[in-house]
Amino acid sequence: MMLGIKSVASCGSNRGRGSLLLFRGLSAAINQTARASSPNNKSLLMRLRKESGFPFGKCKAALEKSGFDLGEAHRLLQLWAKEDSSLLASKLASRSTKEGLLSVATQGAQAVVLEVNCETDFVSRNDLFQRLSLDAVSKIFHSLESVESCASDESHVSLVDLSANSALTELKGEVLPLLKENIVYGACRLIMYEKDVSLYSAVHPVFKPAEESGSNSLSKHGKYVSIVALRSNSPAAANQVAAVGPQLAYHVIAMSPKTLHAVVGSPEGVDSDSFQNASDDEEEKLTERDENEDEFLPDQQIDSSESPFENLSEAFVEQKFLFQSDITVGEFCDNLGIEIVNYHRFELK
Repeated sequence: MMLGIKSVASCGSNRGRGSLLLFRGLSAAINQTARASSPNNKSLLMRLRKESGFPFGKCKAALEKSGFDLGEAHRLLQLWAKEDSSLLASKLASRSTKEGLLSVATQGAQAVVLEVNCETDFVSRNDLFQRLSLDAVSKIFHSLESVESCASDESHVSLVDLSANSALTELKGEVLPLLKENIVYGACRLIMYEKDVSLYSAVHPVFKPAEESGSNSLSKHGKYVSIVALRSNSPAAANQVAAVGPQLAYHVIAMSPKTLHAVVGSPEGVDSDSFQNASDDEEEKLTERDENEDEFLPDQQIDSSESPFENLSEAFVEQKFLFQSDITVGEFCDNLGIEIVNYHRFELK
């Protein structure tokens, strides 16, 4: 009989312990819910959602796990994103990436042009994707700043191997769970000239300025990118070149010259890869001109019946200058004491 009483007492004790644990669990859940619903923590949730871009559910879980410490919640979200992104990347890898952006970073005699591809035009216009393209080209540019300027008289363009760049993988991993599209880094070009040459770039269309996207102001992005290499022939010209450099670069996008100078006989060549690069290389056969290029003009529309560009030369220096159509590009630069050393035009294919 004593054994039976002890067994009953033990059973009662276990039930009591289970009830206590259940009570404590419910109390903790109630307290956590109360904390989450407090006005201060609601504002934290809204702030974390806005700053991180993550869904409300993940933001709420991160705040609760971090004890409503905003900094720790950010760290948790980034950690979870890295864990999810590698799995997501492998799932999305088979999808085709026919859209994207070209981003460019330019300073002094050096420039980097990077192609970043995605699946849809909708994502290519997303702020997160555009910030990725700017941050990526900035990181590449600064990682190559120590490279000495090229002094050869060849194309001045070289491919950059991105396969071992872990920083770019991390950048992509941060946005992949949010955009949920396959993202691929395409061709990357390094353009370098002698130290007395200055490079200037232009893009089309012009998206949100780099400084608004939280990236280095040296970077910009669009579907078209052009770069002009200029040399000042006098101290006075050096003050002018910074102002007219971007205009000359935009002229290259809009008018798509095929050569730098006119050549008697066969016209100069155009180097074409995953995106188009036109320069003063005079050895290869011209590719056929894009029928749709005339739509990429500046803000004003020009009546083709009265257009000063109607009989457009394919030589850059002989074309009527887009921003001053009564003179040619060559005449405009000669008047300022500026030499056009070369130009490059890139188009997202």
